[in-house]
Amino acid sequence: MPLGPDLPGTAPEGPDPAEEIYIDVADALRRKPSMARCSALETALTATLWRLWCRRSPVALSRFCASGGALHPQLANLGRYHAGHFPRQAGQKLMLSRFDELLLGQLSREWITPVKLFTSGMRARSGLHAWLSQLGDLYLPRRLLEWSRHDDGRIVECQEHPEKTSELSRWSFRWRAGGEVILDALPDLLSAPPVAIGGAVAYDAERPWVCRFDAIGTPYLSRLGAGPAKDRGA
Repeated sequence: MPLGPDLPGTAPEGPDPAEEIYIDVADALRRKPSMARCSALETALTATLWRLWCRRSPVALSRFCASGGALHPQLANLGRYHAGHFPRQAGQKLMLSRFDELLLGQLSREWITPVKLFTSGMRARSGLHAWLSQLGDLYLPRRLLEWSRHDDGRIVECQEHPEKTSELSRWSFRWRAGGEVILDALPDLLSAPPVAIGGAVAYDAERPWVCRFDAIGTPYLSRLGAGPAKDRGA
């Protein structure tokens, strides 16, 4: 993740990260030699982010990105990317993670392959396109397969096409009858397949982390059931 002050970046708006930053490598090398050392500040910041990323609790990284997002757009993007994989809590209501909501929202009762889902998601510009620019295309079949294998496929159905060699067209997916109600509310954390991100796990009933939003719409993570004052304390 580029953190230099002279590198381009777009601050995210809303709950989704901004689209991935693309850099002209030839131009970057002309402006800055490839062997240039990172500054002491860049090195310390990167090391801090790595330590926080590897923790079993995601709360410290979430707070760091939320507080530092105004200083560098990539910190704000990282915070949204990180928090967007965790289930959301609004009052007493649990909801899917932002990414799962956008991904599963592309399904219907008709079969669809990940390659078609990817192209339609990039075209729709509904928020999923920003995630796909960060995650790439191969994460789509992986996550949809996790959903189809979770809880005996109660939510998502999968159909394999063994003659296809591409990961993006080897499977088709669709809603199981009635499965789409999970877009309205998540019954409990066991209703979704877990996601390992950094040292933490999203949708983990034993260590239940959830995403909330502060007064200005910045996402942050906390323990399920913790009050807002306790969440945002030092």
